[in-house]
Amino acid sequence: MPVTVRPATTADLPAMATSLARAFADDPVKLFLTGGKELPVKRTEPFFMVFGRMQLPHGLVYTTPGREGGALWAPPGRWKVPFAQILKATPQFLRLYGWRFVPNLGVLSTLEKAHPTEPHYYLEFLGTDPAHQRKGFGASVLGPVLERRRHGPDASARTRLRDDRT
Repeated sequence: MPVTVRPATTADLPAMATSLARAFADDPVKLFLTGGKELPVKRTEPFFMVFGRMQLPHGLVYTTPGREGGALWAPPGRWKVPFAQILKATPQFLRLYGWRFVPNLGVLSTLEKAHPTEPHYYLEFLGTDPAHQRKGFGASVLGPVLERRRHGPDASARTRLRDDRT
């Protein structure tokens, strides 16, 4: 059965943040940034809320009617997290990372230096609640931007390779 996909709204962000927090619970990069500790979903939800609010105005955040997962894209030329946004979100990041927040900014800087310079859509986060994986939700929420990319800039994602069919 095909999965319905639609642009996300502000009202969708809390449920999407929960799904993404669950999807990234054992993510190696997140675990590295948190010092190797798996954190409760409630503690990581604000992180995904911050990024959802940052990307929502671009119109490239997609979800499903049940918000089982989502894709947060940045448009060409807008992939870099503005420093003002980092400052604004510092309280949430400090609650998540504690003292590791400052060294994690160095990790972000390293990643930014290696980022492609050509125009591209950037997939910031793609995830499906583990209870709903392998049902086509992840592939479906990718669709709108991948279709758009056929007619413009390329799409880029920094992802881990794993046999998850989101």
